[in-house]
Amino acid sequence: VEPFLKRAFSPLSEGGEGLEVGDVVACFACAGPVMRNRVVMTNIKSLMDPATGKIHEVIIDGAEIEKSRESYLRRIVRCKIVNDFVGQGYGALDLDLSESSTEVYELKAGSRTLLEEARSTGERGPMACVGAGTGLGACYLTCSS
Repeated sequence: VEPFLKRAFSPLSEGGEGLEVGDVVACFACAGPVMRNRVVMTNIKSLMDPATGKIHEVIIDGAEIEKSRESYLRRIVRCKIVNDFVGQGYGALDLDLSESSTEVYELKAGSRTLLEEARSTGERGPMACVGAGTGLGACYLTCSS
């Protein structure tokens, strides 16, 4: 997170994005079960402290990030942690389904056209996002999503 924020706030002349330094609202999509805005990462093995030999889990805690006063992290005023497939599900709602798009690959010929027609007529049905990762991730989107 720190390198991203540093680049975002660095001047264009230094290879940054030149954004005005201000408050940041962050949302991180992480592999693993999210509870109380906190995740123990399932796709990164535990880390061993070379000095003590103690094993540490890789944890991302939104509340701790919000409280941080370190360098660029202090700019994050709100931090939400969501499961990676929840994040992908929200992204699926905005996919470009047009024939020229490379965002979608058809597994069944003609399915892209059916989805695009349904979207353009306002017909909305359930969508699913399924993929293998550290487990079988799944996200099911309904019309009210």
